[in-house]
Amino acid sequence: MPDHVHLLLQVLFGSDKHLDFYIDSLKERIAAKYSEIKGKDILDEEIFEVGYCDKPLYDNRSLDGLFQYIRVNPHRLAMRMQFPKFFQRVRKLRIADKDYEAYGNLFLFRNPDKEAVKISRKFTQEEKQQKINHWLCEAARGTILVSPFISREEKEIRKEAENLGAKIILITHEAFPDRFKPSAHDFDLCTEGRLLIISLGLPVGTSLSRQHCLQMNTLAEIICMQT
Repeated sequence: MPDHVHLLLQVLFGSDKHLDFYIDSLKERIAAKYSEIKGKDILDEEIFEVGYCDKPLYDNRSLDGLFQYIRVNPHRLAMRMQFPKFFQRVRKLRIADKDYEAYGNLFLFRNPDKEAVKISRKFTQEEKQQKINHWLCEAARGTILVSPFISREEKEIRKEAENLGAKIILITHEAFPDRFKPSAHDFDLCTEGRLLIISLGLPVGTSLSRQHCLQMNTLAEIICMQT
């Protein structure tokens, strides 16, 4: 259902009827109202796909967070429609004879001015600070930073670089779900054309292992050699 409706429902009392009954009833009433507007009979099956996706609000989820997500959803759609080049999704992005998934501004991948960010345990404190200063300086000058940004220090580099207006190619290991949408923070970067996410395409839910980290860091280095 690419064009869909979000409903936030509050249950005030018990019922012997399943939620299906109320959703079906709502669809029928909407179809009836639309029939009046169009001046002809329209079935709810002509408007809605069969079924729906319900997500109960458990204690570990925020009601305000869910409400905010629904509230800004039309804005996110409008941004994707207004800036389609910054929200491109590619299922087979060829990099060094392998296919990867990509989402975001593909122009960043084609830009030759890229640098991989990786903090090594072998770095002395002085070497580490020199590297960080170099990456931030380059990012401020327009160089695209490429990394999975795994460690705490790498995450801090990304945060500081973004504050300087940096463009980012983020490497991740999990495949994008069918209705993938980046987080609010990453969505805003996509809107500005400052983010491209490239995935190894592993099944959703795959635990991040050391081997995956090595793969992502290696991919970051390969991407930086692409022109």
